[in-house]
Amino acid sequence: MRKEFLLQLKKIDDLVLKMGTRIEETFALAREALLNGDKATAEEVVSRDVELCQMERDIEILCMHLLLTQQPVARDLHLVVGALKMITDLGRIGAQIVDLAKYAIILKKPRIKLKKLDHMMDQTGAMLNRSIKAFVEKDELAANSVIDNDEQVDKYFIKIREHLAEQVEKSPALAPESLSWLMVIKYLERIADHACNVAEWTFFAVTGRHRERPD
Repeated sequence: MRKEFLLQLKKIDDLVLKMGTRIEETFALAREALLNGDKATAEEVVSRDVELCQMERDIEILCMHLLLTQQPVARDLHLVVGALKMITDLGRIGAQIVDLAKYAIILKKPRIKLKKLDHMMDQTGAMLNRSIKAFVEKDELAANSVIDNDEQVDKYFIKIREHLAEQVEKSPALAPESLSWLMVIKYLERIADHACNVAEWTFFAVTGRHRERPD
């Protein structure tokens, strides 16, 4: 019974890693589409929406099966519940990446140049990578580092938002495009927030305690 449980737990980790890797690849494509105005790449991202949703459902079903048939206790329960909760955040990240790609299609010929956008995307992608790796490796310290670095993306969001406001003040005709870029950086901020949630559930899976992010 114990051996079967550990095998199923390993399968969950493998599926989470597979989903996480696919999400990272998709984020990289969305980044390329936004920065280069690549419509074909953006459409490739949008086409992955169904696949990512199915991955989330498969992991959720396996977690629920384990909870119902194996009745895990103590640390084992923390691991399964942690996985069950964090895939919800991964699913939302996947949906928001798809939304980023949709804006890449809208913004295929932008007039506004955002100097800090690539840095914000790099920081968001790094947080996503570290949060997924921390969960798979059950690395409490790595999870903490993701949570502690959340404010970096927030700072980029504020700077870019201020820049957009300045652009519209100088040229009101840029308002529609500015609103689209505002949605882009908001999605990036939310992806970083969900990466922090993944890290928080990693902390819970390892320690059995909730670790709140700093104010």
